Amino acid sequence: MVAADPKLFVLVLTEDNGRDAFATVQALTKKLLVYLEPRCDTHRIAFTPANDEARDVLVANQYTNRRDPRRRRLYEVIAAQLRLGDGFVVHHFDADRTWKQRDPDAPLDAKPIQRDILDHVRAVLRHNEIEETDIDAMLSRYVRLVPYPEIEAWLYQNTEHALARACRRLQCGCTARLEAWAADRGLLDELSNPPAALPCVGKRHNLALVQAFPTAAVYAAGKSLAAAVDAMFACDALLHAIERTYQPPTSEATSA
Repeated sequence: MVAADPKLFVLVLTEDNGRDAFATVQALTKKLLVYLEPRCDTHRIAFTPANDEARDVLVANQYTNRRDPRRRRLYEVIAAQLRLGDGFVVHHFDADRTWKQRDPDAPLDAKPIQRDILDHVRAVLRHNEIEETDIDAMLSRYVRLVPYPEIEAWLYQNTEHALARACRRLQCGCTARLEAWAADRGLLDELSNPPAALPCVGKRHNLALVQAFPTAAVYAAGKSLAAAVDAMFACDALLHAIERTYQPPTSEATSA
């Protein structure tokens, strides 16, 4: 569905290659933007997936291949998006490690390849003779969603909906696990392989699990989702863009 009168444009990048990967990250991004500002009108945000070349190189088994010629195209796609005054990039990649194993000073830099991507995007922008201060402003609109250890650790936080899709057999243990995760939202970030811990749900219901996502409760756990959201809170350009999606109350309405 095309956004009505879009006020910001979001290029969605994800290293997942499942059928619903783009839709899942898009839906999750909407949830987080509304958490940042409940008045955010997500119908006025235009989301687009990466083109085929950029999408292919983001898939996990191609992602770290520095010699892949498609990576140059990826840099160009990101740079072009950030050159738009109302353009943002939301990039999902899994940390592939537990929260305890993170770099406390830079939890969103979970993979060195990220710094490599940003360095190359900066080089592309410099090649276009853009001033360094303007490049810094553009790169601030590159938003990272970095689940620890992987996106299912966030999605399984929707424990009620996950339970509705679980087998609930005693020998599986899914009910007990989901109850434990609901009681302690920080547990999922410390699992080395969340889908293996919930095999009867696996990765099959990722998009459905974004619905009714308990953002506030997961943020309160203070782990990887909180790190991503805090970075979004710190992005003034994003907050101003969100403001443009809703109609602020008039002075008459405010005084009424």
